[in-house]
Parts: sequence; structure tokens; C-alpha cells
Amino acid sequence: MGKPAILEIRGHLQAIGFLHVSRMFKGCKLDLALISTLVERWRPKTHTLHLSCDECTITLNDVVLQIGLLMDGPVITGSMIVPSKVGLCESLLGKVPDKFKSGRISINWLKDNFDELPENRTEEVIEQYARAYIMRLIGGILMSDKSQNLVHIKWQLHLMDFNECEKLSWRSVVLSILFREMCRATILSAASIGGCLLMLQAWVWWRLLFLHPKVTDLYMFPLVTRSVGQSIDVGRQCAIGSVHDGGNALIGLGVMAAWVEATNSTTIARLEGVVQGGHAGEGQ
Repeated sequence: MGKPAILEIRGHLQAIGFLHVSRMFKGCKLDLALISTLVERWRPKTHTLHLSCDECTITLNDVVLQIGLLMDGPVITGSMIVPSKVGLCESLLGKVPDKFKSGRISINWLKDNFDELPENRTEEVIEQYARAYIMRLIGGILMSDKSQNLVHIKWQLHLMDFNECEKLSWRSVVLSILFREMCRATILSAASIGGCLLMLQAWVWWRLLFLHPKVTDLYMFPLVTRSVGQSIDVGRQCAIGSVHDGGNALIGLGVMAAWVEATNSTTIARLEGVVQGGHAGEGQ
């Protein structure tokens, strides 16, 4: 996603539930070997992973924990008819791409045209830039297809009214698309896979602790990032006290524990037995 989201649009991202998604993937790369191994152990009929230790799967609650998307609300289902591609983009984005590919637009076009807010910006323009950024999140991270660089304009229909958008259950569509892409990837002729693979990787690191790497970036462990300064219950022994400048707290995550330290305006998380910790700005 490149640089962080524009400051002026973060309020809209937070209201809809996409702010954490825009932060947690900064600098985190896919472990392609791990993803391939998971696909090999995926069973399409039951939507479960068959591991040597047990049979397991990703749940809607896992989606909420890992990427912070809204948990309740109407489910986004069914096909949608887009009456006018040009009119939709002009109305909701204020700009129209040079070409469409089967109702999809280039993510690079969104990046090039919505990277910096103009000086004479209005609230309408800020909303347009927020929609463009969310479209980049959808096509590049949350619901990517095999092209990896295109996003369907139908998602704009759900972003018309931010008040209605924040009521939708985005977690369910993210999980369903991931399941669909994993089922497709099990076909012998399949050469690529889409879906929210970074969430799948984060879930594996969280649930199968023997697979998680050393901490070099706090965003590799989004649950720790989101726990700073609050108490949470994620189905395991997990609690944290308030963290202020100069104060420390211990998070117990089952067999894994992490210290969260606050020094000046920097928050540091360290797993037990790991020397190097990750960093996050204050309030993250």
C-alpha cells in the first residue's frame, strides 16, 4: 500500500472499520512457502485445514481479531448490476479511469490519482479520496483476485453512504472470498491464489505458535498492536493493564507472553525469549 493513509481520510476509515487494516500490513510480507503448504492441506468439502496435530479452520471471530473489521451487520451477498461504469466513478470518485477491464479498474490508477489531496479540498473530495483508498485496500489486500492489480467497481456501491457502509458485515465477505480462493487453488491447474492471504498468515502465526517468526515489526503481530492500553478477551488467557509513558504491562497469550513497554512516545512489544522488539507510534 506504500505510504500511510492521508491524515484527512483516517476519520472515515476508522468509522467504517478499515483503519486498522490500513496500518497492520505495513512492511509485512507473505511467506509463500507457508501459504502453499496451507493450500495443500485445505479440504474444499469441509472448508478445513487437515494438520498432523488436528483439524481446524478460520472463523468469523478470527477475522475480527486479526484485521478488526466490523463483526455485526447485514451480510454483503449476491451479484450486483452496475448501470453506468463511467457515471459511477464520476459520481463517487470524481475521476474516471481511461479503461475498464470487465468492470474492474487498476489499483495503480487509484494510487496515481488519489495519492495527495488537492489544496482546495472540500468534504466531498475527502470522501472521494477515502473511497479510493478503501478500494485499494479491497483490491490489494482484503479481497484481491488472481490479477493482484485490479479491483471491481461494484464495491463502490457499498461505499456510497459511509453511514450505511459502517453497518455492513465486511468480515463475512472477506472470509467467504478467502475460502473460495483457497478452494480454487486446490485445483491442479491453478497457478495463483487471491483472497486476504496476509490475514491467513497472521492467523497461522497466532493459532500455531511454533510457526511464528521472531518479532522485527510490531505489525507482524496485530493482536499485540491492538491490545495496547486496554483489556481484551480472545478466547485465551489474555489481559493487559493500562500503558502510559514510563509504564510497562505484560500480555499473557496462552503459552506466549509479550511485554508492552511505553517509553516517551514509543510503544515496544517483545515476545519472551526474543531480544529484538517491534515499534509502533503512540495511539496505535
